Amino acid sequence: MSVLKSVYRLAVTIFAPHGGRPLVRLRAHGQLASPVAGDVLVTASVGPSGEAITLWADPAGREALLTPPGLAASCARQPVSARVVVQDASTTTVTAIAALDLPFSHVQPLPGGRILVVPTRGGRATVFDAAGDPVKQGDVGDGIEHVLTTPEALLARGGVHPQPRRWRDGLEGGKPPAAPS
Repeated sequence: MSVLKSVYRLAVTIFAPHGGRPLVRLRAHGQLASPVAGDVLVTASVGPSGEAITLWADPAGREALLTPPGLAASCARQPVSARVVVQDASTTTVTAIAALDLPFSHVQPLPGGRILVVPTRGGRATVFDAAGDPVKQGDVGDGIEHVLTTPEALLARGGVHPQPRRWRDGLEGGKPPAAPS
């Protein structure tokens, strides 16, 4: 693997209302590093065991992943290659996805090295296996603002709709992706 070029650090302090003293100071536990030279960070989250999970793409891919699906430049019309990195204290796993077509996505780890990718709009979430191949798709609703999974592969999502919804094994009743035509 090539030398990792992009490194991101996050420093956050949570303050009390009305300019009070800091309530919590978060400290850095590590650095997020791009898996491929030239990749840029698309999104980052935390998995159920405290691991960092990030989505990376080249700059043009990032632009397509952050473009609404109705526009020609969106990955929904022209899928892009991307990489999902799962980092914990002792290991880093990179999963390459050859054709990602879910704009404004959230990523979460699932057991067995699988990755859940959920778009904020449109509802069609996809589970990718450890090799980066899509293995299951399902509807998880629309207007998704956050997604979390558990070590048992339960999925909880919340958003503009008032009731959180949960699924077992990432996508209960999800179907294998349609074969390309």
